[in-house]
Order: sequence, then C-alpha cells, then structure tokens
Amino acid sequence: MARGQLLSIDTLIALTVFTFIIISVLWIWNFSLNKAETVENNRDLKLIATHASDVLFMTPGLPTHWNNLSDADFNYPNISSLGLRTSHYIDVDKINRLVALNGTNLTVILSLLGIKGPDYNMSLEYFTYNSSTEKFNTGARSIIGNLPRDAIQVRVNEFVGVNENNTLLKLRMKVWR
Repeated sequence: MARGQLLSIDTLIALTVFTFIIISVLWIWNFSLNKAETVENNRDLKLIATHASDVLFMTPGLPTHWNNLSDADFNYPNISSLGLRTSHYIDVDKINRLVALNGTNLTVILSLLGIKGPDYNMSLEYFTYNSSTEKFNTGARSIIGNLPRDAIQVRVNEFVGVNENNTLLKLRMKVWR
C-alpha cells in the first residue's frame, strides 16, 4: 500500500506541474496575440493618419474651391478630396468652412480624407504662433471632432504658413479608433 500512495503523490505533483505549464503557455500565447493586435491597430492608424494629413495639409482639394459649396452640395460627387492649401499657404477660409461643417458633415469629411469605417474618427485643431514669445500658444482651437479621453490615438503635426506675412499655424490631426 505504501508504494501506491507514493505513486499517487508523484502523479499529483506531475499533474500540478503540467497544469501550471499549460496555463503559463496559454497566458503567454494570449498576451502575444493581444500585443500583436495592438501593434497592427497602431500601424493602421498611423497609415490612415499620414495619408489623411498629406491630403488635407498638402493639397488644395478637388475642386480647389470646395469651401464655397453649399451645405447641400458638400458630398462626394461634388467634392473628390479636401485640402487646405492654396499655392504655398493654408487657406483660412477653408479652415473656417471645416469649423462650420463640423457638426453636420463629419462623416462626409472623414470619407473625403480616406478615413472610412464606423470605428475610425479624427479631430483637427490648430495653435496660433505668438511672435513676441516666439512660441506656439498652448490653447488649441478645435476645427473638427472631439477626442475621447480614453482613445488610443495617432497624432500628426504640421507647421504651415497662412499668408504672405509668414503667419504660422501648427495644425494637429488626431486619428483614433
């Protein structure tokens, strides 16, 4: 009988060690999958944010005077892409038009910038340059969108001139999912 008890204790110890190893392997596997998914989501966000910011900050849009269209005409057949540039500068009228469209046409704005899908969103804000302190003001002025506090985001900053006097703006686009 003593030998039978020894085998059952050995078996119990072996089963405990085996169970611990299996649980550890499964936990590491799950952690690795979650980490890979997070990395992939961040990469997608970076690609989307980079593309959208390039279109918005570096092009005039198509048509170039999309900001003059009425709210009813602000849609895909009438506008192929949005852009804030006019020659070498950012057009303040286009920024003001985006501010006016923020509440009513945000989904159209997102679609025209290539940010598609129900999970994606963006915000755009700007900072004015204070020439006396030679720094950008800390208070951002929102152009479109509002970022929730707990969202994972990608930021793209662009420093641009607004007019011939080289008035500077810092535009910040945030894309999140």
